[in-house]
Amino acid sequence: MKQDVLEPAVWLTYQGKDFTQYVEKHLICLTFVDVLEGESDSLDFELEDADRNWQGEWYPQHGDVVSAEIFYERGDLAGPRLHCGVFDIDEAELSGVPDVIQIKALGANVKRKLRSRQGKAYEETTLAAIAGEVAGRNGLELVGDIQDVEIARVTQVYEQDLPFIKRLADEYGHGMNVKRGQLRMFKRVDLKARGSIRTIMRKEVTNFRFRDKISTIVESAKVTYHDPLMKDIYVGEMADDEDGKKKRHSTDELKINIRAETPEQAQIKAESALDKANEDQTTCTLCMMGEAWQEAGINVQLEGWKALDGKYQIDKATHTVTRGAGWSCTLDMKRIRE
Repeated sequence: MKQDVLEPAVWLTYQGKDFTQYVEKHLICLTFVDVLEGESDSLDFELEDADRNWQGEWYPQHGDVVSAEIFYERGDLAGPRLHCGVFDIDEAELSGVPDVIQIKALGANVKRKLRSRQGKAYEETTLAAIAGEVAGRNGLELVGDIQDVEIARVTQVYEQDLPFIKRLADEYGHGMNVKRGQLRMFKRVDLKARGSIRTIMRKEVTNFRFRDKISTIVESAKVTYHDPLMKDIYVGEMADDEDGKKKRHSTDELKINIRAETPEQAQIKAESALDKANEDQTTCTLCMMGEAWQEAGINVQLEGWKALDGKYQIDKATHTVTRGAGWSCTLDMKRIRE
């Protein structure tokens, strides 16, 4: 008995209306980029436009919103869906002949919000409270497990909200992103400590590239701050010790002179600085069949590369559905240091 073949499918809405039937026969390529932090998620799709509908009444307008899901169909059955999210149309490009339109979109709330510059001092507060205030004035819901960090004073010197809260999160060992109407913050070490959801074997991968740094990895980080008012010196130190394994890094110390209001703050900032400095030690890019579980932020085990095997975190997942070539995914990952 012949088995049904897995066929990738795309469900797409435009301005809240189901546009799937209008695009499924004309879709050339759809690309969804899911990023853990530092960038906005994006959705690009390329369509044949022989009927010139997209050049006429469907031509993208400012404020237009699109959403998409990707999944497999086998006969009348549908597999797990990858929910890409909601996106604001950012750019349209028309080319020919034949007529083809390419539409590019960015994660909703990122382009149209978080852009106004603010001049504000936050006093006697916490990291979570500042994040909550930024989220609130931009119509976002704050989600995530944020460390209890007390902050006596920090100033937003006419910065846009997104770079400001990212800078603050970085200092205290947190990552952040804006997705689906939410400002999401997470402690990096907690995310890395989560278990692996599955193992990726070498035979599953169509191509790969690893990069392993050795000499540029630092052994320790030290934050020193002289408080001119209290006349105190606050010091925070963190040493790298990969669970008793043979060290493959230099003996360099990362010395940082940044503001710290307490010894506890100095220690948190030293830990964050060391983690950031060394998290790119081993990175890789793998290409494989696309599936719904492949999302930024999840942890996996790699097997089949011997010295480079281990636990990795997905930093970016690029999903591509191409007519005639199916659904593929490129995973950019970082090995999690023990």
